[in-house]
Amino acid sequence: MGMNLNIKARWADALRGGDFKQGQNALRSKDDEYCCLGVLCELYRLDQQGGKWTEDARDGGYMLFNEEPCVPPDEVMKWAGLENYTRDVHFEHKAVDVSLSRLNDDGTTFAELADIIEEKL
Repeated sequence: MGMNLNIKARWADALRGGDFKQGQNALRSKDDEYCCLGVLCELYRLDQQGGKWTEDARDGGYMLFNEEPCVPPDEVMKWAGLENYTRDVHFEHKAVDVSLSRLNDDGTTFAELADIIEEKL
């Protein structure tokens, strides 16, 4: 079973929509910059009225989602239908093993990530 198609479409739309500013190295920064996986967590929060963002006391620059700094918690993965993936969402792309978090942090744009999500997940 693959990713929930409704959530996949909403996630891709959110990445392309311009409402989220892209950031790196965490799900979300205190300046409201999001990793693509942080956008998925925010969709979960909005959809389920569950989960919450809290400030990461360790360095002060990042937010935690349900105590997770860099990858979606298990409940988000299950909700999205991604429970068969590692939480940074590894898959084969262009003949190499990559993850959405690595692509995001290496400068792949949200629009490009939306295309990859639609194609690969």
